Amino acid sequence: MRLRDPRTWEGRDLDSVDVVEALAFSPDDRFLYVEQSMWKRGDCTTHALLRMAVTSQNGIVAPAEVVAALGHDPLPGDLPGWVTAWIAADAERPWPPDM
Repeated sequence: MRLRDPRTWEGRDLDSVDVVEALAFSPDDRFLYVEQSMWKRGDCTTHALLRMAVTSQNGIVAPAEVVAALGHDPLPGDLPGWVTAWIAADAERPWPPDM
C-alpha cells in the first residue's frame, strides 16, 4: 500500500512539506511495517520506519484484517533487505529495557 499526500503542512511546527509518502508491508500476522518520508522541493527531509500492531479484546488483529477493514488491497509481504536487517537487530534488543 503506497500513500502519497501532496498537501502542505504550513502553519505547523514543521517547515512547509510538499509531499508525505508512506509504504506499508506486512510479512507476518502480527505487525504492520510502515516506511514514511516527507519531501520538500524534491529533497527527503524525514524518513522513518514504524512497526505497529492493532489490538482488540482478543489480542493482536492480523494486518490483513486491518488493511481489508480500511478498504485497501493486501499488503506485500516481501520486505526490503534493510527492513529485514532492522527487524533482526531489534530482536537482539532487551525487552523490557534494562535501565
